[in-house]
Amino acid sequence: MKTKLLLILLFPLLLQAQENYQHIVVSARTGDTVYHCLITKQIEPNIVFYEKAGESFRVQAKAINLNGEFIILKNENPRIVLASEPNYPINRLSYLDYKELKIKAHKQAITGVTFIAVGAVITFVGQEMIKSTPPGDIIPTIVFLGGIAIANIGIPIFLTGITKERKNTLAMKRTKPKDLSLKLGVSSNGIGICLTF
Repeated sequence: MKTKLLLILLFPLLLQAQENYQHIVVSARTGDTVYHCLITKQIEPNIVFYEKAGESFRVQAKAINLNGEFIILKNENPRIVLASEPNYPINRLSYLDYKELKIKAHKQAITGVTFIAVGAVITFVGQEMIKSTPPGDIIPTIVFLGGIAIANIGIPIFLTGITKERKNTLAMKRTKPKDLSLKLGVSSNGIGICLTF
């Protein structure tokens, strides 16, 4: 009864916390879309501060989705306003999204390993109980088979977790922001601008 009452009292807080991380930020520089973040501050015209996966970020944004309302932000030049409809893919995941998915997949793999380990221990205990109890006792057999079942539940959870973790690691490498630098270079042909990445 106390647990139900506690859940009923905490449900609005959990719902509010879940709603807070439903904001979306679209980077003006790269066009990447950051989902499931919390916008903490906006400085006019288009600088947005947000939190994602326990980290804080500052970005120049061209659009945000704040509390279900899609807002087009003005560029630094007040004469230029972005179009009312976005011309970028909304479903594109960013580096931080893949990082978050990788962390979840890693936790899933650990959960699978935990199931396998607990199942193995219970299976071992059941096997030892079978050896030490009279032949007609069914409890050791139930413990033994229960351990095997728990270990078998853990195997697909573990395999799915490591597969997802590997895929998200590759996606993180593919979407990692590149460091660009612009330098003044001198060569035999003269002076020029060098872009390195």
